[in-house]
Amino acid sequence: GFDLLATGELEYGRLEASVGSLSASDSEIGILLRGGARYAFDAQFEAFGGLTLRTIFDSDFVLDGGVRYQYSDSLAVQASLDLGDETVFSLGVRYSL
Repeated sequence: GFDLLATGELEYGRLEASVGSLSASDSEIGILLRGGARYAFDAQFEAFGGLTLRTIFDSDFVLDGGVRYQYSDSLAVQASLDLGDETVFSLGVRYSL
């Protein structure tokens, strides 16, 4: 089936760096708003995609998409691609209790 998704999150980030005797740190609170869709081809395989606005540190729009395979009731594997200021390819495992 086809589902529309919307999420919102409050994020906190802290960056710290030091080189020799020099050091710097920064922290910020931001929001993450995401809208997207997913389509379940069957009980085990689904595709998803969406658009995300993240305001922490530097505001950024990210276009994302991926696939998920539900191996069992509690275990799934996932691959996704995020296209924004940085391009990120992710492989992951999801375990549900």
